[in-house]
Amino acid sequence: MVFDKKNISSYCLLLVLLVGMSVPAHAGHREAPARGIYQLPEIFGTITDFFLSRGQMSEKHIRLFEEVAQQLQIEHRGIKLRNSGFLLRLFPVDLRFLFNYLSILSYRLEGYYGIRSHQSLNRVYLNEDWLNQMTDEQKRFVIAHSLTHHSQDHGFMREVVLWILSHIVNTLRASYVSKNQGRLISLAQMVCIMQLFQKLEHYSDEQAAELAYCPPVHLAAVVKSLYYPDAEDAPWYARLQMFAKKAICTITSLPIIKSFVAYRSMHDRAAHVSGVKDDLVLI
Repeated sequence: MVFDKKNISSYCLLLVLLVGMSVPAHAGHREAPARGIYQLPEIFGTITDFFLSRGQMSEKHIRLFEEVAQQLQIEHRGIKLRNSGFLLRLFPVDLRFLFNYLSILSYRLEGYYGIRSHQSLNRVYLNEDWLNQMTDEQKRFVIAHSLTHHSQDHGFMREVVLWILSHIVNTLRASYVSKNQGRLISLAQMVCIMQLFQKLEHYSDEQAAELAYCPPVHLAAVVKSLYYPDAEDAPWYARLQMFAKKAICTITSLPIIKSFVAYRSMHDRAAHVSGVKDDLVLI
């Protein structure tokens, strides 16, 4: 039998699928199974749990997670909650942008918390140590924010827009424009991407604020902890992340620069979620 690159890739994919289907379910609380088209990402999510998760989430957090999923009417997707592992906590940037100009601009505010919502893996990864510091209402806000990305298909939406913009920009730069015009087009592409990221986060904050049964000041405290977490008991790499985060957040909160980053400033987001909650109380 002749093994070429195409055959090897096919065999590797088949091996991943077989292993994913044979891995036992997460121990402890019996989680809802994925149904329909969501079974495929569930297989890949089961595989990546070995690399991206650490230990098990407590049953109380899993039950709260499932309750919020029911409120958003996405329980049929069987999305799983996992405790974020070392790799997710180590890299504060999206690995796709690691050596790209977007690496700093897409700097993940979650940092050491290792928060990720992966539609392609049917997973939400959260740091249980961080959750244990919150009230149940604050946990609900964080979980609802992550699940809103799933319910509104933000992950797929992001990938489609990135693909379209990249295709348009590459075509223009290769055929129709000068080098300086190409730089301006790339700058416009970056602004569009970051504005999209901000809009998706903005929408998820709104939905989460509506589902969280807690005072506005508590929601603002959760947002603040994302930008300026408590570093007293954090490992050395987390301390470095937090130091870098403070410097980056200071720069990216400036009036013009904040349009070029993936997240709004802490004060803007805290004021927004508090305002949403105040409006609901008035209603």
